Amino acid sequence: MIAIDTNILVRIFIDDLNDSQVKKSRDLAKKAKNVFLSEIVLVEMVWVLSRAYDLTKQQILAILQEIYENSAFVVEREQNFLEGLLLFRENNADFSDCMILVAAKKADVKDFYTFDEKFAKLKPVKKLA
Repeated sequence: MIAIDTNILVRIFIDDLNDSQVKKSRDLAKKAKNVFLSEIVLVEMVWVLSRAYDLTKQQILAILQEIYENSAFVVEREQNFLEGLLLFRENNADFSDCMILVAAKKADVKDFYTFDEKFAKLKPVKKLA
């Protein structure tokens, strides 16, 4: 098993101006039996896809779903990833906020506070006034 950084993961899914990096990234993933993806790499990837590449939420969801369904990818805390993915799909919150909320729930957090109005729409998150 190998692990990869966000910049390689992005190039597996996105054709970039740097064709040699895209090819190297895809070749590496094909040669590896399994590719470990940390939660942080996944969260960072979503941010990069939305901010740097202007992908829509639907395009990002398709990539996340492909990662989940591809047995070559070994996702850190896969159940948390799945729950975060479902929250992200069903709500307007950022993927990072969805993953943070899943982690908090797993830690038996009862009350969760934020200044973020979109995030505060998820239960049990409350907006701090």
